[in-house]
Amino acid sequence: MLRHSKLFPLGAGPGGLKNMKSKVENKMDKLKELIDALEYITHAEATALQYLVQSLPFNPIVVNIGAGAGTSGLAIMQARPDVHLTTIDKQLESSPFGCLSAETQVLKDAGVDMSNYSQIHGNSSAVRWEGELIDMVFVDGDHLENGVRGDILNWEHLIKENGIMVFHDYKKIDAWIKRNPGIEITPQIIKEIKPWKWVDFVVDELMELAYQRILLADSLVAYRI
Repeated sequence: MLRHSKLFPLGAGPGGLKNMKSKVENKMDKLKELIDALEYITHAEATALQYLVQSLPFNPIVVNIGAGAGTSGLAIMQARPDVHLTTIDKQLESSPFGCLSAETQVLKDAGVDMSNYSQIHGNSSAVRWEGELIDMVFVDGDHLENGVRGDILNWEHLIKENGIMVFHDYKKIDAWIKRNPGIEITPQIIKEIKPWKWVDFVVDELMELAYQRILLADSLVAYRI
């Protein structure tokens, strides 16, 4: 079962609570707007990702592989105030697949406290981690075979016992079918879904039999390490 952290106070006194609630709602609106505009992750996946972060011990260390447009980074940072997030990406500036600078801007625009946020510009499957053991790794970087395999082999031993490893874009066709029961799936729909066969293959090979699956939400899957 997932371990849940204690709830964090929103503020002191009625005025403080009201102002803090307004700020929290505004930040959550930013995440919703980003998801609706870009559709890189679904609302269910963002909720699941935040649920996993909230289940971690106090002051959790989370590594986010793949900056994308900043959606996952924003979801993680908004999940709780004590999370320490490091995002790793080989793309620093603008690209079709997102970049570190885009995530930085998204977090700043949402009013995120950047003091617990850092970046590593490099290849996630080869970068050397010099920090403490990690509570959770979210893998959403290189979706080709060597990239997915390299990320697992480079990071799984750096995760604390009972930590979590999460993957995005896993079994996207299955996720679509579950969201659209009774609708026939066609070659055109499969083309629009853009499944990633190597994510499916490598995660099944290296994770499914080795670790306990603890969550599946659309194409986001999580394992207890």
